[in-house]
Amino acid sequence: MDDNAVKGILILTIVVGHSLFLKATDLGGAFVAFLYFWHVQGFFLLLSRRGPTRSGVRWGDMLVRYFVPYLLVAGGIGALRAAASGDPGALAEMLLGLVMGNSSYLDAYSGGVYWFVPTFVMTLLAWQGLSRHADHPAVVLALVAIGVLSTRVPAEILKQLPLGLGLVPYVLAMMVIHRTYARWIEGGRVPAAAVLALCLAGAGVVAGLVWAGTTVNVGFFRFGRTPLALAAGLVFPALIFEALVLLTRAATAPGWLRALGRSSFGIFLFHQPILFALTMAGRSLGYDTAMGAGLSLLAIPAAVIISFLLDQGLRGFRPTKRFVFPRDRQELLGRPT
Repeated sequence: MDDNAVKGILILTIVVGHSLFLKATDLGGAFVAFLYFWHVQGFFLLLSRRGPTRSGVRWGDMLVRYFVPYLLVAGGIGALRAAASGDPGALAEMLLGLVMGNSSYLDAYSGGVYWFVPTFVMTLLAWQGLSRHADHPAVVLALVAIGVLSTRVPAEILKQLPLGLGLVPYVLAMMVIHRTYARWIEGGRVPAAAVLALCLAGAGVVAGLVWAGTTVNVGFFRFGRTPLALAAGLVFPALIFEALVLLTRAATAPGWLRALGRSSFGIFLFHQPILFALTMAGRSLGYDTAMGAGLSLLAIPAAVIISFLLDQGLRGFRPTKRFVFPRDRQELLGRPT
């Protein structure tokens, strides 16, 4: 499996899914709703294929590797926005939002994208303990049951849990479903043709749900109003993820796609403010004009490229290259690779 190629595809779908211009059109809005069923979830599924690291993952590692870039980018932009608003309470809410991961203040400019980082870290830490037992049928059933039950808890309560903990049970359920499916594929129980067929069938179900007005948006605690939508939200990410794995194995991914995958975390953190600013420039000209629509569409690749360059710049800048966006845990800890 080419992790970087899959991550490259996932991060491109995330940037596309955050386009305000696409959301403003009927067809584009439906496509974005389709993406929300699976695109960010794919990064969690990367974890589900792995067991615990040999040395374990310590809190300090995770705080530096994920929370430092997150605090620098989200906190820096949020602080500037709070200062510009002239509202003293806005800064306090912004700081609280960095821990809660669902602050309405952060959501106002980020579209809610920063829920992912706290939830990802908490899920990763939980997975370190659970992955040793994640193949046991009783554990799978228990985690799926707990995940389903967590979706019945009112969103107002889940949002009050710090560090994205309100989403961890749901994500773990999705991960063990995917892990089980991936093991079936690797064991030869699901042939390649069936992997693609199941993905297409799942895509048809999700498209039908979107057409019927049903949406899933994990970051905003929207898990679907019906049992079918809930099941699709838990299962479809695994179906499409394994189809992507199959495709990246069958064909060599271009170097630029793997490069985007290697910089996916930096692109994730930087893209939203850039995409928002460029799209607003297009909106000022009018989405119904050729210039406005063209600029709004160009905002998508521009946000990817600018975010990628920012990520690469930080990696190459001596004071930050080992502290912000380290390549791996060994580099993070200052040990030879």
